[in-house]
Amino acid sequence: MKLNFKQFNLDDTTMFVKKVWKIVVYIVVYVDDLLMTGNNESYIASIKKLLKKGFDMNKLGHLHYYLGIEVTQNPKYIFISQKNYIGELFKIFGMVECNPLSTPMERNLLTSKEGNQFEDPTKYRPRIDQIFHFLLGSSLDSCKTRMKYIGLLRTEF
Repeated sequence: MKLNFKQFNLDDTTMFVKKVWKIVVYIVVYVDDLLMTGNNESYIASIKKLLKKGFDMNKLGHLHYYLGIEVTQNPKYIFISQKNYIGELFKIFGMVECNPLSTPMERNLLTSKEGNQFEDPTKYRPRIDQIFHFLLGSSLDSCKTRMKYIGLLRTEF
């Protein structure tokens, strides 16, 4: 089956695009989930028919939740949120009962020469990765690579 989709970005092996004149269709594949969108409903329907010939597929309707992202759709807008993901991070860090602040710690309170070093920094790295994933939509390694490329990262994590 040849659908002539092209990889959207060489760094992203999960997203594909097909452009035919002014029609654009995007497909995101994650394990056994397929997310498809585009600017022409009838063209999308024809692609779905072709895919159903080669694969066992279920139409689950409009997107509500995908890879930790909550999606709310109506005719005027699409709203995405990671409220549940952040809630889980708050639980992991023991911060469910914390109150928001514009600056969470007094500025210049600790310098690099003061304070105790973490006994085992490796246990915090996965948590930092989760925060980076939320903030930048990718893993810590990917963020570090991008930050080094644009000159923002001067030290290692």
